[in-house]
Amino acid sequence: MKARIAVIILLLIQVLFPIQVMALELTYEGQENFWASLNLTVFEDEVTGERLYEEDWSFSHSLEVSFQGEDDDGYLKGYFTDNPQMMDQIFLDLSLGKFKLQWDKFEKAFFIPTWFNPEQTFYGLRFSYTDEIDRVDLIGLKAKNYFREEDLVLNPGDESVGISLKHYPVVMDSVRIWLNGEELQYGVDYYFDYLSGVIFLQFPIFKTSHLHIQYLEEGEKYRVLGGRYNRHLNEKLISGIVFLKTQGKEMNQNLLGSEWLYKPSPWWLIELDTGLIYKEGVPLNLNWRLAHQFNWPNLNFTVDYQVIKDNFQSLLYKGFEGKSLNLSGQYQSEKTVIRHHKNYNWSLNDQLIEQNSELEFIWIDSQWIPYLYYFQHKEGELITEHGIAELGYQTDLVHKDGSLIYLLGIDVKTSFEKEKSFEPYFGIKYQRDPDRSIGARIYGKEGIRFNQLVISGCWMQDSLNWKGELNYNSEYYRMEHELAWTGLPVDITLNLLANRYITGVNGEQNDFNLDLNLDFTAWAELETRLRLGLYKEEKDGVNTVIYQLGGERAINPRLVGYGEIDLAGAERSYTGGVRGTNKAMDYDVNYTYSETLLDGERMQRNKVGFSVGTMDLFTLSLELEVDNQRHWWSGLDLNYSILPNVDLGVHYTGEKLFLNNHHITLQTVYHF
Repeated sequence: MKARIAVIILLLIQVLFPIQVMALELTYEGQENFWASLNLTVFEDEVTGERLYEEDWSFSHSLEVSFQGEDDDGYLKGYFTDNPQMMDQIFLDLSLGKFKLQWDKFEKAFFIPTWFNPEQTFYGLRFSYTDEIDRVDLIGLKAKNYFREEDLVLNPGDESVGISLKHYPVVMDSVRIWLNGEELQYGVDYYFDYLSGVIFLQFPIFKTSHLHIQYLEEGEKYRVLGGRYNRHLNEKLISGIVFLKTQGKEMNQNLLGSEWLYKPSPWWLIELDTGLIYKEGVPLNLNWRLAHQFNWPNLNFTVDYQVIKDNFQSLLYKGFEGKSLNLSGQYQSEKTVIRHHKNYNWSLNDQLIEQNSELEFIWIDSQWIPYLYYFQHKEGELITEHGIAELGYQTDLVHKDGSLIYLLGIDVKTSFEKEKSFEPYFGIKYQRDPDRSIGARIYGKEGIRFNQLVISGCWMQDSLNWKGELNYNSEYYRMEHELAWTGLPVDITLNLLANRYITGVNGEQNDFNLDLNLDFTAWAELETRLRLGLYKEEKDGVNTVIYQLGGERAINPRLVGYGEIDLAGAERSYTGGVRGTNKAMDYDVNYTYSETLLDGERMQRNKVGFSVGTMDLFTLSLELEVDNQRHWWSGLDLNYSILPNVDLGVHYTGEKLFLNNHHITLQTVYHF
């Protein structure tokens, strides 16, 4: 009924007002997190002039219900939607006592033996029963895409060309990237070509950095059906059996496996997994894995050996036939930390294919702080290595309540291309506590010759907060500082960033950013702020300078005036306005004048804006903009609460360039 009334209103407006495009939106929001939206759009065909209608319907609903039975408690959780971009978040989880039913996405297929660790993402149904002795799992899943992870080392200049991933094409919106542990934002920090799997960073790299990438590669679609049964034979021994059947264009096979877990003591654990894979025309082979784990209070050690004779790409994690051995251990005490990991991969005829070694040593004493790190990767005849040796000496400055630390180290790297880097460094650091320290490091390259200087620190005490870094070498220069000073008549915040770098592709580039914020509110007893911004960029001999000056001043406790000046070469804009509160009403009136240069012709624009409203009843905003060619743009937004649970919205945009264009959207929101 509501949708029919909406269509009648839409048609009536179309008859009264000859507008080229009109849209109506009905939105329902329920107390149980139910949301639904119906969009109707009316427009004229540009060729025939015929009036056409389009309808778009979408919904989502999340629920969580707990209930109690006579013997067992349970819950029901779920999320449903028909939005294509949110489909991978659909799930249903029903639990009642010992029984559980799930429809979800499974990225880690726990139902498959540990030596089968699929890279693909699975969607589907899982039923399980669990008690103190037995556990039963039944599954019906569909494999969609491969989950991939890559770790890359970037050097200054590598960002000037695209960074290629090993696997592609990539599923849309599945990419996540971390640079030195900080996640990057798509569209701001980087862009991505999903078809070819190439990353384009939007900022320079000033030092050797670590890039971690997670994404989904488009993979073969197939189904997995099967079950798993585990039983506690006694307090120390658990046995299990698993059966799986895969069905797909290139993947039709059966898997029968067993699992044994034996814990003879609290610190010793033994795992044995075996499996047979049957596929027509392929010999039947035994695949198996044996692992030992030793866990003492300060020492843990793991030995993991597996033999895989069947290679069915989509199902196996590494997609290879052969043998592998993983050795890892860690010793940790109050003063010492030692970590070691070693990995070997052989072919079935015992030929070494790949090996990795990693060792890390840290010793923390009252004065001496040695640190060692070594990594080696060998693949055939190709070897890459990375080693760091560092020795620190710490002296306590009792009279100054702080510590002085001296560092002497060396960083050595080689790569597959036989390139080597030899970087010794010397550092000194003064530290009062984690919030107050300053230090410097000097790096050499291919010898003791000075190559790079890094100064960094932070100081937070009472009303003064500072942190900064200076990084300089022959190819780039970077300085970044942040200073905040409070408790004075004027609160000061200063941000300073300067870059200069040279690469073979971008040539020479200089950037300088300065933001200065002054808050006079404590001194003036009314809201008073001033902001100054200076942004300069020089690239390939072309200079771009942007000046910004803005501020706001309270005329009285209910009225604030504000303004901003923005100058960027031939482009400039000036904005002024007032905002305030009158009883329960908020309002804002502003004016902006701007000039731009378009094809050698100066364009001038004047824009007036007005908004008024209350938080719980209505809001109204108007905008009108005119240029010196008599082109105009306008906008109107009105939201009104006509009933306690019903909101009505009207949105209009219009412009006159070569043609008159108008667009109206009606929106109704029901709150249940």
